[in-house]
Amino acid sequence: MRTRIFSLLLAVSAGAMFVPTTMLVQTIMAQTPQAPVFDTAYDANQRALRPILGSLGAAVVGPALDAGRPLQLAAVSSQRGYTLAVDGNDGSVALLASATGRVTSTVAGAPPRPAMLALSPSGAAAVLAYPRDRMLLVLGGLPDQPRVLRSLSLAGTGAKPLESSIQTLAVSDDGAAVALFVRQKTAANPRAAPGGSRASNEHAQDLAADSGCAGVFGSFGAASGGPCAFEDPLGSQPPGTAERVVPPTGGAAPGGSRASQGFYADSSGAFTPLGNLANITAIAFPEGSHDALIADSTGIFRAHTGATALELTLLAGPGAGTPQIAALGISGANKKIYAASVEGDVMELDLTGGMFNTVAKCACKPDVMARMSGQARFRLNNLPDAPLWVFDGDAATPRLVFIPADPEPETVSRKGDFVR
Repeated sequence: MRTRIFSLLLAVSAGAMFVPTTMLVQTIMAQTPQAPVFDTAYDANQRALRPILGSLGAAVVGPALDAGRPLQLAAVSSQRGYTLAVDGNDGSVALLASATGRVTSTVAGAPPRPAMLALSPSGAAAVLAYPRDRMLLVLGGLPDQPRVLRSLSLAGTGAKPLESSIQTLAVSDDGAAVALFVRQKTAANPRAAPGGSRASNEHAQDLAADSGCAGVFGSFGAASGGPCAFEDPLGSQPPGTAERVVPPTGGAAPGGSRASQGFYADSSGAFTPLGNLANITAIAFPEGSHDALIADSTGIFRAHTGATALELTLLAGPGAGTPQIAALGISGANKKIYAASVEGDVMELDLTGGMFNTVAKCACKPDVMARMSGQARFRLNNLPDAPLWVFDGDAATPRLVFIPADPEPETVSRKGDFVR
């Protein structure tokens, strides 16, 4: 049985078009009815969670799980085995067991219908966005004791609720640091860069609110236990290889279309501009850290608090060969930093030389690096796009693995039966 499944996987992987994906999926589903749940993914079309059955290299995306309600939004924590979701009926914020799709609790005090949500690197915290109310809500105690930690007002950023679109959210593990990208229409700024580039069409605002742990990578390597006990991926960086920039107090948008401006807020809630990064494409927090890694068209930067001011340190780039980054991923315990380019390259960041080393190349267009079960496994795309592509950095040699999806719009009931 395993030989048959493996042969089919090899055939499709090698481009043998005589093996239809539907046949492959049906064969795996038929021959592995008790397949374990390897991971879970959210399907926006079906508004439901879908289990990834089997093991990496011989897995399939199974039918949707029946949560008893449609899920308008969902974010899966593979490390903690739960999903934070928005009920498509009443807009309430709920937690589900990812393996079964069952609702385990709701978040008291969270207003209904957030427009976006995101989980922290380890899944201990989350942030919800309410752009029309110009508010962010930070949750902690996930998943066992969900509670509202604090709210942040977006009024200090100048973002207008009816003229802004939140693109990306990120939050630190203790909920003390939050990052946000917003597209916003603004008037022309004569001080800004010339218009007409991709930067004038895909701008973002970044907010980072910081408090709690010391706020720089170096403070985490020496910690013993607690949320800050993680390795320092920047610790090997030699002096002089990064460019330190103290951001100006302003900075904004090319030629009158959409603004790009970054902000950093400390525990007081006052926002400080992050600088003139005009084409931010991705942001990620390492585990236990308040420092944000930001991908821009010119390279990858580290945003952190210095002795007297907010600082941006250039980690990789710029240069003629600087790739266009679509997503960032950080492995467990912050051992490695990865980036996925829009062209499908998965790269490991070499901090000693400020270079991108390509370790795998995907026949896909990555748009996420969502960490899966394991230390350095990342899903590179979302359902309903299929197959799912996974970068496996846990393998002896880093590899890319595809996961076909069951094409039938079935659901799995709470008893585990398949229901059409």
